[in-house]
Amino acid sequence: MSLPPCPVQKYESWKKIQAKYRLTPRELLAAIYICQGNKYGWIAEKMNITKNTLKHYKRTLRIKTRTPTDVAMLNCFIDHLTRDDLWH
Repeated sequence: MSLPPCPVQKYESWKKIQAKYRLTPRELLAAIYICQGNKYGWIAEKMNITKNTLKHYKRTLRIKTRTPTDVAMLNCFIDHLTRDDLWH
């Protein structure tokens, strides 16, 4: 699976997020696209899935990150991506 373009350090951070939360490659891809601010219709088309499947991925991501809302999930990922000391 190829990930969308992102700085190398962010790619490494995403791989750490994937390992920490045990995300599948498709869940990881959905998380990246969502955090980039892409519209759900565009994400579904890009991933060749239905919007309902994307909704399922979002629900699974919230469960795995133990976050109650989409905003909390986004904040969780953004926090991981912006805190250098998280992985030390």
